[in-house]
Amino acid sequence: MKVESKNKPTVSVIVTTYRRPHFIRNSITCLLKQTQEDLEIIVVDDNGSNTKDQIKTFCEIEELIDKGVIDYHKLNTNSGACFARNYGAKLAHAKYIAFFDDDDEWDVTKLEKQYHVIKSDQNLGFVYCFQEAIDYKTGRVFFGTYDGIGKGNVYNELLKIDKRSLATPNPLIRKSAFEKIGGFDEQLKSAQDIDLFIRIAKRYKVDYVPEVLHKAIIHPSERISSKHENKVSGYTRFLKKYEQDLNLETLRYIHSRIIYHSYFINDFSSAKSSIRFLKYRNLFSVKYYLYALGLRNRFFKFLLSIGIEIRRLLKK
Repeated sequence: MKVESKNKPTVSVIVTTYRRPHFIRNSITCLLKQTQEDLEIIVVDDNGSNTKDQIKTFCEIEELIDKGVIDYHKLNTNSGACFARNYGAKLAHAKYIAFFDDDDEWDVTKLEKQYHVIKSDQNLGFVYCFQEAIDYKTGRVFFGTYDGIGKGNVYNELLKIDKRSLATPNPLIRKSAFEKIGGFDEQLKSAQDIDLFIRIAKRYKVDYVPEVLHKAIIHPSERISSKHENKVSGYTRFLKKYEQDLNLETLRYIHSRIIYHSYFINDFSSAKSSIRFLKYRNLFSVKYYLYALGLRNRFFKFLLSIGIEIRRLLKK
């Protein structure tokens, strides 16, 4: 619960919310069940002041605000997840911070177990745990990470962005490490989480709790990961930041994803740039077809429609 200023909290949890007022109360309830003592819960409402969603969100948690259970802050305008998280982190009083999305779930022991690990070593930048992505209706597990990325110096492992990559609500982070690397990159439209962890891992050691303590809920409501324009923008900026350090397999993966998401927003220029990298022999490799598996037939028509352009580029 919220801690009075005279009693410094052990962990500050920053909850950001946008267009999901129906989720926010359950999120706070989940946090209040944590076994870690002296939590500070900071809610950053990114809906924009006096918008319909902001008013609904406030109504959902007004009682908790009045009781001092949470520290509530509303942003005047919708400023994006990265800005909202950085804003909340600046308000945190604890040495350790965690970010909680309003549509995720934590095991009740998550923070306590991570706290015991991170407080034991001043060189740790964050402590992560295993995670699963589950369907919001059925509870079916879409995928999970059960082997982690190791511990100690994990910079190179984190550069391999795939389904093993950590999500924002997963680690418990040392606040001083978060501040030293400048927090979230507010220019990134996607991949903000892995970008943050990479920059921390470049300076600090990392450890983990080998248990599934974090569950990401997959649902039809608005998510950053569902916006194709954000994916193209995020992957493109990510490449500019880390291209020299990425291995060939990861580069192929990122470029293939750019082509995939570019199609849905008719961004042919971004697709062409990635085609230049992949070239003919990689673009039509078996693995690339696997990336496209499950797409509607019109995506393959899109690939065929740019065949002439591919040949032209390969001849340059």
